[in-house]
Amino acid sequence: MKEFTIELTTHKKLGEIDNSMCHNYYYVQYGRIYNAEHKRFRKFKFVVWFDIYDICEYFDNDSVTKQEIAEYANEIAWSSCEANRDLIKSYDDCKQFYDWCNETINNYNRICR
Repeated sequence: MKEFTIELTTHKKLGEIDNSMCHNYYYVQYGRIYNAEHKRFRKFKFVVWFDIYDICEYFDNDSVTKQEIAEYANEIAWSSCEANRDLIKSYDDCKQFYDWCNETINNYNRICR
């Protein structure tokens, strides 16, 4: 059994990029990896993105509020985090997980250029 816990803390919407990929939503998600005793933690952050078509498929409503989009971003972030949880071997060996986090940030930075 793994001796750590993952907790997502906050997220922040990144500015929409003015390019051909408009109508995309980008959020930077912050979180913590706690040790087994829940006393020490390591911080992490990664970028989550989705487009307007994902939102249209997820919601059946004609209109969607900012709060609903933020909740959807949280769900996407949590599922991304859970999908990559296996990259963390232990509390002290998180390198592959941090590599994945950095890769999402680098992908966002490439889109910004």
